[in-house]
Amino acid sequence: MKIVALLPVKNEGWVLDTYLSSLNSFCDLIVALDDGSTDNTLEILNKHNVVTVKNDYKGDNWAEHSMRQKLLEIGRENGGTHFVCLDGDEAFSSGFRGEEARSTILNLKKGETLAFRWVTLWKSINTERIDEPWDNLYKDFVFCDDEKLEYKYKFMHVSRTPEYSDNTPKKVIKVEDKNSVVLHFKFYNYSRTLYNLAWYRCSELIHNIRPAKKINLMYGITLDSRNVKKRVLDNSLFKDLPIPSLTSTEDS
Repeated sequence: MKIVALLPVKNEGWVLDTYLSSLNSFCDLIVALDDGSTDNTLEILNKHNVVTVKNDYKGDNWAEHSMRQKLLEIGRENGGTHFVCLDGDEAFSSGFRGEEARSTILNLKKGETLAFRWVTLWKSINTERIDEPWDNLYKDFVFCDDEKLEYKYKFMHVSRTPEYSDNTPKKVIKVEDKNSVVLHFKFYNYSRTLYNLAWYRCSELIHNIRPAKKINLMYGITLDSRNVKKRVLDNSLFKDLPIPSLTSTEDS
């Protein structure tokens, strides 16, 4: 059995050391598919001996679906049986490490997934956003492959773990340990994220994915407002994790 992490990535050099630090203690291999990074992403991946492939997708649609499916195929070619699907701006908290994490993953049966509480860091390393829909939000990030699972096409926001073509439900196992969560750093780097979200909105509008009103309604929850609710995070979640620096971030 082999645990392989699948990483679609572009210009995540500001946070990659955090991602890699959280996975290196239990993954056998990390495979990255780079979508044309212009920052120091490739340098960091090479330093950590990550198997890195350049994305060669040339279609008119958003590349996310093709990248996730290609990563799965590469992971299978490298003997992967269990897969971890965090993005580059995410990391497991310090409670999910080493042999304990490895055993938890390898105990999964074919078609089973692990769902972790997805903690949104809000404009600070010490603050979590908790208004709806952010509070107590779970997402499946880990699965045991049975080679029937494939990624279903969506223009963007493709599910993290693949699905059955006949819509057979996967068995989702929630990790309830409050110290074992997935930390989402996207909104920690808030100014960069505003550029990303503007790009997402424009892409959906240009490709006629949904009307402008529905696009704005969907992405409106990602903006700062007087309705945002927050709470202070337990610092133990970050133990031994390198905290990403925002001093030299590219807004691209």
